[in-house]
Amino acid sequence: MPLLNFQQTKKLLLKYKIPIYQTEIFNSEKKAEKFVKKIGYPVVLKIFSLTILHKTDMGGVKMNIKNNKELKKAFFDLIKIKRIEGILVQKMGAGKEIVLGMKRDFQFGPVLTKNGSRERNSFRDEKRFSIWPGFNVWFRRNIC
Repeated sequence: MPLLNFQQTKKLLLKYKIPIYQTEIFNSEKKAEKFVKKIGYPVVLKIFSLTILHKTDMGGVKMNIKNNKELKKAFFDLIKIKRIEGILVQKMGAGKEIVLGMKRDFQFGPVLTKNGSRERNSFRDEKRFSIWPGFNVWFRRNIC
């Protein structure tokens, strides 16, 4: 089953009225800086890649950037990473962070994987599996 890229994920979340922080992808540090002036600090920078799934494992996430000097350094550090298409710039916020994945199991049908680990978003750390109907209950309890 193919992975959704950022644009596809954003479109899907907005379709179902699931809020996300303001986010854009840039190849230019100057354009990123202009965007950050619009949304304000603090921000998080992440590598944007269609081939790299675990960004944190590659040092591809810079969090809690509070000023232009930190923004420039983080952008410069990340843009050097191979196999990336750009740098994703996002307003840093508080709240729950989750990773959702889905696969179609030959026996059970659609199965949802959920990771709620705040410090390390790796499916190795905290993983829950639900048969698809269980997703509705989990989502209402934890997100809504």
